[in-house]
Amino acid sequence: MNKYKKYIAGVAGLGAVLTPMMAFAVGQNVINIIDVIALILNRVVGIVIIIALIWFIWGLAEYIEAKSGKAENRPEGRERMVMGAIAFFAIVSIWGLVRFLQTATGVSGSNLRNDEIPYIGNPVTNVGQ
Repeated sequence: MNKYKKYIAGVAGLGAVLTPMMAFAVGQNVINIIDVIALILNRVVGIVIIIALIWFIWGLAEYIEAKSGKAENRPEGRERMVMGAIAFFAIVSIWGLVRFLQTATGVSGSNLRNDEIPYIGNPVTNVGQ
């Protein structure tokens, strides 16, 4: 049960951070909702990068502590460091790839207009016109 308390606390904390932004999700049109989703995703990416960095530092601390005395924690510390570095690298790489594709195609969240978003009209309202 104690194992799940950390996860529940993390999810509750994340919910507390993101809940005020949900009030802004009541947008007037699709562009406002897309902007809110982009804002949420940007904050989530930042939080995940911080978590990966903390995970790496935690592994480094375990590794250093194991060198000074507790040798049984050394493999765990090394594994945490490797996993934190891999997670950090993957997140930053994907983030960079998305940014590159945005600049290469000229697309960003702020330069979309309503008339550029494709949609299918409601066939019921178009009857008889």
